[in-house]
Amino acid sequence: MGLNPSNNVQHGFPTLGDPPFNSQCRDMALAELEAAGIPRGSSIVTTREVHVWKEGTDAWKSSRAGVHFPGMGTEEDKEWVEVHAVDAKAFGWLFSRSWYYWCATAEHGASIPPEEAIRLDEALGSILRVDGYAGGKRPTGEVGSYHIDRPDGLAALVESLMKADAERREAFKKKHNL
Repeated sequence: MGLNPSNNVQHGFPTLGDPPFNSQCRDMALAELEAAGIPRGSSIVTTREVHVWKEGTDAWKSSRAGVHFPGMGTEEDKEWVEVHAVDAKAFGWLFSRSWYYWCATAEHGASIPPEEAIRLDEALGSILRVDGYAGGKRPTGEVGSYHIDRPDGLAALVESLMKADAERREAFKKKHNL
């Protein structure tokens, strides 16, 4: 499988680079959330300005190749740009877009029960990676973290969380005679 399993996945998410993202990548990430069924209004975009290397400069070319060293460019090689981080909070989970996958982390005690985690693993274990484990980790109990390599994996996790949320709501209504 290699060190970066997402690189070996067909029909995976496009590589956007490390967050924060430019406007085009932000829009792509938001579209991925919507396509997976994350409710509108759940997504959070954080915007800030940063210094980056101007496109086409030697410093830009080196950094795109992953080469970083002190004094790589001059002040003239830099420009201010607006960048964005894309996250979503839904169903007690935080979804954050990364390099070429989504990270999903349970918050406030939310988790996937063992039987559902096993079902998801059997169906999508190579693209819905428990705890982000690159070598393929089997769920052994409740799961509170995934790295998701393909849109169908993100959609399956969201569907599972929606179903669990609806069941919790129904149980609450029943318990309180609502």
